[in-house]
Amino acid sequence: MKASLRRWRALSIAERFIFIQALFLLPLASLALRFGRYQSTLATLQRITPLKERRSPADPLPEAQRAAAMVNAAAWRSLYDATCLRRSLVLWWLLRRRGIDSSVRIGVRTEAAEFYSHAWVEFEDTVINDAPDISRRFATIL
Repeated sequence: MKASLRRWRALSIAERFIFIQALFLLPLASLALRFGRYQSTLATLQRITPLKERRSPADPLPEAQRAAAMVNAAAWRSLYDATCLRRSLVLWWLLRRRGIDSSVRIGVRTEAAEFYSHAWVEFEDTVINDAPDISRRFATIL
């Protein structure tokens, strides 16, 4: 418990805010995907949240990576199954609201007659919420 409190105190206000937002948005993403398809959920989010203009001239990649870490941390601490698609959708939306134009990628692969799918977020061809080589391990379909 003390280690968790120390880590929380070490976070910036912006990181704490993203973490708290992710805790609330992950269940909403789950509901949206349960009652609608991925494409319609994504289209709705794009329509209601236009990409904002970035205010900061600084490189957005570190900000995107910190946001990804906060969303993953919130997913890890949640009481429900925060799948890769839910995490990626929430991260993509949070970045969009900050003026960072990213993309949700969905990939598939087969291994030993098993079918696998996975979702991740890329910013300028850089994977930000998963292993850097994930796009080579899965054939991107969306």
